[in-house]
Amino acid sequence: MASVFVSHASPDGAMVRATLALLRDRGLLSETDIVTDQALALGASIRDTVRKPIEDASSIVVLWTEAAAQSANVYYELGMADALGKPIVLVNLEGPQPILHDLNNVQVVDLHPAT
Repeated sequence: MASVFVSHASPDGAMVRATLALLRDRGLLSETDIVTDQALALGASIRDTVRKPIEDASSIVVLWTEAAAQSANVYYELGMADALGKPIVLVNLEGPQPILHDLNNVQVVDLHPAT
């Protein structure tokens, strides 16, 4: 059983469950994986909120969208995961967004609809 931390931009929160189901269908997540989707409370410190869940996670799944590409919190979570040497699965949901290539241990999964 693995522990997975899901990083996403707040506006994309509604896509989390459906995307995780697609990843399970493709064998990238198992039914027994424990998924953490840590919500940041208003006024809370992102460092205090996400550090422990990211440290405890076996891997990080990032829902990569236009909103995520503009989210300081998503970049913070990615940077922390990368610094901790966590495997990162970057799930591209919206097509051509600037994909981060300078991270270690990154697997990119394209789930955006073909145009």
